[in-house]
Amino acid sequence: MQQPILYIIVLHFGDMNDTLACLESIHKCIGNNWRRHICVVNNTGSMPRENVQKGGTEEWIHAPDNLGYAGGMNLGITRALENGADYVLLLNNDVVLHPDALIEFKNGVALGSGKGIWGGTIFFRDQPERIWFSGGIIQTWLGRTQHRRQGELHDEKWEKPMPVDYITGAMLLVSRAVFERAGQLDTSLFLYFEDTEFSLRARRYGFQPTLVPAVRAWHKVGAWQDTESRVRYLYFQTRNRYLVLCGQAPFLKKLTTRFMHVMVFSLWRALKTVVGFKPDAVLEARAILRGLRDSLKNVRGRGEYADV
Repeated sequence: MQQPILYIIVLHFGDMNDTLACLESIHKCIGNNWRRHICVVNNTGSMPRENVQKGGTEEWIHAPDNLGYAGGMNLGITRALENGADYVLLLNNDVVLHPDALIEFKNGVALGSGKGIWGGTIFFRDQPERIWFSGGIIQTWLGRTQHRRQGELHDEKWEKPMPVDYITGAMLLVSRAVFERAGQLDTSLFLYFEDTEFSLRARRYGFQPTLVPAVRAWHKVGAWQDTESRVRYLYFQTRNRYLVLCGQAPFLKKLTTRFMHVMVFSLWRALKTVVGFKPDAVLEARAILRGLRDSLKNVRGRGEYADV
């Protein structure tokens, strides 16, 4: 029996050194349990000045513009499916894999192919023993998401694979069947909450997002925390939280989630930002309020902050 084909899609945006570190970690992964192909999507809208190949064997796809997370990843997903991929692993370029990661993913897949979506334990790069993501929780009546066990220290005891509400897009393994039945990532969101929306949609088609805790990786959280990145995050995170978690909710749930979205996650958050006298507080508060405005108006796509 032939080994399954695994396409690993790395979305390049930001620091080329992060991308090269990610690629190096993939090449160091041990075991021949997949037929691996690596595809890097250059989502900067321009050719990196560095020699992007660096002598490697990766395929590079150059997006014509910054297409956002979903748009960039979809370029790689389409290429993977065209070339017969059985599984696709989506990676942020600032994620570094443990050498056992692909073996542990394969072990997790073997437990049940009907699950369709898998993730692992992701640690902070600057605090290598402290957990950043260990499964996503959706608090439906509050209209918010939460990372399970975030901030906890790893206790050396791996939990068993378990169902979770969603898997982060920083490291997301997906079977071909999910894409064929549920479609690809939602480009109308442009940035943030695409992973949550994708997991929710896959669940409606009968797939179960599953955490495989023994899969380890490290994420350079906050790699782009300059002013422009911060205001972009606040706008899309405010807007897309509502579009994904609240906009299609049943009537009673919509009342509670809309109240939380408007009063707590938007107005109160903007007020705290201004009162806190943070640098660039006015810019950040404006991004939150415009995210609120556009969420209630069902504005999708790039929005005014895509190119900030």
